[in-house]
Amino acid sequence: MLNDTCLAGLWSRLLPIQLIWFVRDAKQANCSPAKRPPFYRAPSWSWASVDGEVSAGTVSYDGILITVTSAKVTPATNDETGQVEDGYFVLRGKLSPARLYRHATIDELQLRVNTKELELGCSVYPDVEPGDISAALICLPIMEYMVDQEPWIWGLILEADQLGKGFYKRFGMFMAHGLESCEIFKDSTFNEDVSGLHVDGDTLELYLI
Repeated sequence: MLNDTCLAGLWSRLLPIQLIWFVRDAKQANCSPAKRPPFYRAPSWSWASVDGEVSAGTVSYDGILITVTSAKVTPATNDETGQVEDGYFVLRGKLSPARLYRHATIDELQLRVNTKELELGCSVYPDVEPGDISAALICLPIMEYMVDQEPWIWGLILEADQLGKGFYKRFGMFMAHGLESCEIFKDSTFNEDVSGLHVDGDTLELYLI
């Protein structure tokens, strides 16, 4: 793309909507389980960081719920569209604590956000099949839009990184629909001590690596 910068497979002018790609059923095209490569290939927010059947998210530019305040990628060669050594985003948005649970009837992963179970009002797409569904996670809504007068929110599911407080990596993404489910994501319950850098009111800043 002319007059733009490639960030580990994503174009800077199309952020943040390019962050909401997802892996179908946590599988590869040959139906084998999706997986992260054994060596570093790309930041977790890039589709290049996972071997799986990746699908693009929505192309709507309305209702963006986050702000990308900084983005940096270090190319491994002179080709900015090729292999990278590292990369990160600094994002501002509303964060909500979450955990996975498996729905007893349909045997699918669901989200419990702010201690509230979303039941069938939310679809969960982990990048790879999780080994432990009891781990603490973070939900970061990316965009909101309307379909037939019904609200939808698409966002990222994150997990804390070992680098320390305020650093997160991608776990997967979610699609919430319906007024009741979407309202849950609008109430940020984190503070400076738990998540990242407090910015303004209920908006928090974090590093996504």
